[in-house]
Amino acid sequence: MTFPRALIAASCVDPVMTEDDVKALFEVVTQGQIKALFDTAWDVHNSNGLVPFSLAASALLAALGGDE
Repeated sequence: MTFPRALIAASCVDPVMTEDDVKALFEVVTQGQIKALFDTAWDVHNSNGLVPFSLAASALLAALGGDE
């Protein structure tokens, strides 16, 4: 069950999580919650309609005076 932990850890930006953090989280949440986290992380990385989060784009917009 390494892939679900890796995917969820890679998807977390605030707070940043390691695979060990996700493993510890999995010990205190239900299987249904784990599935919801995995499904959401999967959707984030495989959706055609979403704009990905980008620190570089956010910094550029901030430098240009944008709101995001």
